[in-house]
Amino acid sequence: MTNQEFLYKRLSVIITNLHAKLQALARKFKRKPYSIRRCINPTLDGAFKRLIKINTSHIDAFDMKRFNCAADFACFASLKRLSLKRALADSVHFETDSGLPLIVTSPTPGVFRLQFAPAEESLDSLIVQQEAEPMTVESFSEGFLLKTFFTELRLSTKPLQIALTHRMRLRLSSVLAEAASKSSLPTVGFHPSSRSWAVSFALKDEPVYGLGQASAGLNRKGQQIDGDLPFCWSPQGWGVMVLAAPGTVRHYVMEDGISSDHYLLHAQTKGLDLFLFAGTPAEMINAFTNLTGKPNVPPIWSLGSWIGQAPEANSHQILSCAHSLRAQGISADVIAADSASPLSMETRMSFESQADYFAESKKMLTKLQEMQWHFSATEHAFIRANFAAFEEMAAKGWLLKNAQGKAASVAFEGDFFGVVDFTHPEAFNFWKERHEPFFKEGVDAFNTAVTLPEALDLQAYDGSRGARLNCLWSLLFNRAVFEATQKFHGEGIDKRALVVGKGRFWGSQSYPLQYSGQTISKWEHLTAAVYTAQSLGATAQPSYPILIGDSTSQQVEDTEFYARAVAASVFFSHLGFTNVGENGFLAYEPEIQTIVKKWLKFRYRLIPYVLGALEEASRNGLPVVRSMALAFPEDKFAHTQELQYLFGPTLLVAPIVEPGGKRQVYFPKGERWYDLATGVKYEGGTLYEFEKPLDGAPVFGREGYILCLGPEAQSTYEINTIRPITEAWLFGLPAVDPCVTAVKIKVMQMQGNAYIKGLEGTKILAAGGYEVSRRGAEVKIVKKR
Repeated sequence: MTNQEFLYKRLSVIITNLHAKLQALARKFKRKPYSIRRCINPTLDGAFKRLIKINTSHIDAFDMKRFNCAADFACFASLKRLSLKRALADSVHFETDSGLPLIVTSPTPGVFRLQFAPAEESLDSLIVQQEAEPMTVESFSEGFLLKTFFTELRLSTKPLQIALTHRMRLRLSSVLAEAASKSSLPTVGFHPSSRSWAVSFALKDEPVYGLGQASAGLNRKGQQIDGDLPFCWSPQGWGVMVLAAPGTVRHYVMEDGISSDHYLLHAQTKGLDLFLFAGTPAEMINAFTNLTGKPNVPPIWSLGSWIGQAPEANSHQILSCAHSLRAQGISADVIAADSASPLSMETRMSFESQADYFAESKKMLTKLQEMQWHFSATEHAFIRANFAAFEEMAAKGWLLKNAQGKAASVAFEGDFFGVVDFTHPEAFNFWKERHEPFFKEGVDAFNTAVTLPEALDLQAYDGSRGARLNCLWSLLFNRAVFEATQKFHGEGIDKRALVVGKGRFWGSQSYPLQYSGQTISKWEHLTAAVYTAQSLGATAQPSYPILIGDSTSQQVEDTEFYARAVAASVFFSHLGFTNVGENGFLAYEPEIQTIVKKWLKFRYRLIPYVLGALEEASRNGLPVVRSMALAFPEDKFAHTQELQYLFGPTLLVAPIVEPGGKRQVYFPKGERWYDLATGVKYEGGTLYEFEKPLDGAPVFGREGYILCLGPEAQSTYEINTIRPITEAWLFGLPAVDPCVTAVKIKVMQMQGNAYIKGLEGTKILAAGGYEVSRRGAEVKIVKKR
C-alpha cells in the first residue's frame, strides 16, 4: 500500500467515526447533527487541506487526534465529587468523579500542581527536581483547604471549583457555582470520548501575558492560542501552566466566541497536569524556571555583533567579509555560517567525508582565529536514508523507529532522513563525541534551531512516543550539543558553552540564545521584533537576538529605517546582521556607516552590563528584555505601553519604530528617569513625546541605579574580563548595586549620601545635581550645594 493510499484509507476511517459520533451526540442532546459539528476541531475541509499540503510519509498524530476531540464545551461534564484518600507531608491524594484520582503537590514556593487522572506518558522527568513544599490540608463543609507558607488552594465541590490565594488575597478562581450553573463552560470538566479536559477561570478584564511568541501585541486578551509553551500569567498575581506536548493545549483568553470574561484552557490529554502560580510576575517567572531549569550564562563573545553568511558562501567569500569588516573598523565578533557550508554536520556525520574535503575550511577557521573572530556553524540530527550511516546507526538502534519497530524514514526539506534517537545513551554520547573535531578546527558554537519532524507513531529507545517524545527530543538534542561544547571549551567568561536554538520546547529556557527566525528589513518587522522579544521574555526566555538585513540579499532601501533598526538592536540581548557586503551596511552612504559604527561601539561598551543581566537571569529567570507589565506590575497604564521595555534593571528603551524620529514615552510611576543623551530628568507617571535625530534613540536611566560601561572595542578580545568596566554613569543618588559582570560593587546610603565600593580606577559621571568625591577605595556621592 502506498503512502497516499494509506492516508486516504485512514481518513476514510476517521470520517466514518466522526459521522457516527455526530449522530450519537445529536441523539444524546436532541439536536440536529449540523449543530453538533462545531464539536469537531478542525473541520473536515481543513483536514483535507492539511492532508493535501503535507508530505505523505508523515502525519501529525496530535492533529489526527483532534478529529475526535469535542470543542463544544457544553459537552464537558464538570467534576463534582471530591473525597480525601490520604494526606502526606508533601502531597495530598483525592478521588473525584468516576474514580478519577487527583494528586496535589507544591513543587516550588508559590506553586500548586494538580494532577488529574493518570497520564498516558509521564512527563515528570522533564521537570527539574525540587524539594516539595510542605502542605497542610483542612476540610470544611464544602471541600478542602490546602496551605503552604504564603499560598492557599481552596477546592470546593458541586461542581469542583478552584480558588488560589496568595498573601491573604484571592488571585484566581473558577467561575462561581451560581454562574457555572447558567454557563455552558465547565469549571473542571472531563470529556471521556475525546479524552480531553477543559478548565475555566473567571477574570475581571485583566491583561494576560505569556503563551509563547507574539509579534503583534503582548496582552493575550480576546485571543485563541495553541501555545508551544503553555504558561501564562497576569499582573494580578496568578499564573497557569499545563505540562503537555506542544499543540495539545488550546487557550481561550476572554475570547468572545467562548466567553469574554473567562480564561478557558482545553487540553487534549487523558491526564491533566495543571500548575497554578501565585506572586508577582517576577516571582512567578522565577518559580517557572525552577521547574524548567535556570538559564546558562552565555560567553562574553556572543554579546558582540554576529555577521550572517549567505548559504552559498565559500571559504574565500567568508574570509573576504571578515577582512573587510576589520579594515572598516566595524565592531563584530561572530561569523555565522549557514548549513550549506562544507562544515555542515550533515556531511561530516555521514562517515563518508574525506579529510581533504575539509582542508579549505580548516585553513579558513585558522585565519578567522588569527583575526580574532568566533565561528558558529549549523547542524541537524538527521541522517539521509541513502547514506551508509543510516544502515549503520539503524543496526545499532540509534535511530527513532516507526510503528513496525524499524528505523523510521521521515520527510525533511524534500528528502528522507533517519532521526537520531537521543534517548539511547550510546547514541547521545556518540553525537556528543562527533563534535570534537569541529571544536579542534575552530568552531565555537552550533545552531540547533530545528525541531522533530512531524511523523506518525515515532518511537524512541526508552519507550517515549507521542507527547513525551515531542517534548523530550528537542531538549535532549540541545543538551547533547551543549554538553559537547561545554566539555571542549570549559567554563571561563569567554569560553562558556552556547547553543543557538529555537525556543519551542520544554526546558529551552535553560539555553540562553533562542531565536524566532525573523529578520528585520522593514518598519513592521522592527515593531514585530520588539513584541517578540518581550513575549518570549514573558515565558522566561532570557535572550532574544535581533537580526538586521534582508535574507534575500537585497539592500534595504529605507536608510532611515536602517539607522533606527541598528540603534534598537543595541538594546537587545544579542544582535546580528544577515548581510554586510554589497547589499548590507557597508554599501550605504558614509553618514549611515558612521551611525552604524557609533551604535556598535556603544553596544560593546554595554557588554559588561548585558552580561550582568544574563547572570541575573541565571539566578532568577528574569529576561534581559522586560515588558512594562513584568517590570512594573502595579502601574496599569504602563501595561498599555507595549512598544517600550526595561532593558535589564536600569535602562528604559523606547525604540523608534516609525519614520520621522518621533516617539511617545511613558515613564512608570514611582521612578525618575534620566535621558542618556541630555541628562534631563523626567518624573514617573508622565507621558512625553520626543523627537530624536537620525543617530539618536530614546533611552533613559533609572534613578537610584548605576550603568557600568566598558571600553570601546572592535571585538570582545579587547575587553579585560577581570576588570571590564571603565566608566560608571550614576542616575541620581545610587541606592542599588549595579548590574555588571565580574566586578563586585557595593552601594550604601547613609545620612542622605551614598557610598560606593568597587569603582577604583573608574571614571564616574553623575546626573541629577549630585557630585562625586573619592576617599581611598570609597566613592562618596553628595547633593550639590
